[in-house]
Amino acid sequence: MIKKILFVVALNLILAGCAATSTDSQTCTAQRPKACTGDPQAPTINLNTKNGKLKATPYCAKANPGTILVFRLTPPGNKPKNVVEIIPKDSAHTWLAGKNDDFQDLILIEVPADLGPGDYDYGIKTDTDCVDPRIHVEN
Repeated sequence: MIKKILFVVALNLILAGCAATSTDSQTCTAQRPKACTGDPQAPTINLNTKNGKLKATPYCAKANPGTILVFRLTPPGNKPKNVVEIIPKDSAHTWLAGKNDDFQDLILIEVPADLGPGDYDYGIKTDTDCVDPRIHVEN
């Protein structure tokens, strides 16, 4: 019985340690603020993952409600699933979350049709780097 309790305690400590060391989008370094650009009817964000570094271009993309955000991983190639993750910085905006699980070089996220105009913060992380760009929704 004591061995079982010790095992459970040890397992909980290991899991807590893993959770404490994960990359949180709140700690990502922001890229320099830049003007929001791009076609709000077809918003595309290029995510360069070359050499273990991560860069989002454009830093702030324009989007209309009801459009599909296309996050294109570059350079193209067979990326393992779940290598790049999009994380909303506000828990009220869970629509802004995704991973490269369905399409290895693409992440597709739909902007809700009833979303109000404004800037929406999110984090992008890999196992080696993270950044925190923006989406500017306009009507």
